[in-house]
Amino acid sequence: MKYYACLLACVFIFTTSNVFAGNLVPNTFTNGETISSSKMNDNFTSLEGAVNTAITNVSITQRSNGSSHNISNNMGSEVVTQTCATDEILFGGTCSCFHSNNDSTTTNFGVLAYCDIVGNAILGTCFSEALTYSSFKYGPAVTVNASCVARVTVADGTTSPAASLKSLASVQAQEIQDLNQEALNGVQQLKKLTQEREQMIK
Repeated sequence: MKYYACLLACVFIFTTSNVFAGNLVPNTFTNGETISSSKMNDNFTSLEGAVNTAITNVSITQRSNGSSHNISNNMGSEVVTQTCATDEILFGGTCSCFHSNNDSTTTNFGVLAYCDIVGNAILGTCFSEALTYSSFKYGPAVTVNASCVARVTVADGTTSPAASLKSLASVQAQEIQDLNQEALNGVQQLKKLTQEREQMIK
C-alpha cells in the first residue's frame, strides 16, 4: 500500500509541475508591497484551474472481473482477480459479493472475506453468509473492480504513459525506505546511549 500511496503522489507531482511550468500565477509580489485582495484572488483562481486541469487529464480505465456463483464449493466464492494492462498502473479498486448474472434462488448470499492489492491487480473472494446459508445452493458471487491509470496528459498537451512513472515511483519508495531505516538507526543509537547512561548512574 505504501508503494501505491507514493505512486499517486508521484503522478500528482509530475502532472502539476508540468502544468504550473506553463501557467504561472498572474501576479507576483515584492517585499514591502501592498497586496490587494483582487490580485490574491486571481492567483488562487489560476492555481485552482491549473490543479483541476492536471487532475482531470489523468486517464483512468475501469476494469472488472467476476463470478456469478461457485459450483465446486458452496461455502465460498471463487477467488477472482482483475489485472491492469502492462502499460497501466493500478490506482485502486473495490470488491463486492454481487454479480450481474447472479441468481439468488440458487446461490448463497456472500460476505466479503478478502480484498487486496496483489502486484498490479485486485484480488477478492467471499464467504457464504452464515444465517441464510444452504448446502443446496452454490457458493456466492464475487466481483472485483480495478481502476487503472493509463496515461497522464498535462495542460501543454504532453502525454506520458503511466508505465513511465513506475520507475519514478520506485525511486521515491526506495528513498522513503532509506529515510525510515535512518530514523530506525537513530532510535536504536539513542536507546543504546540511554542504556549506557543508566549503567553509569548505577
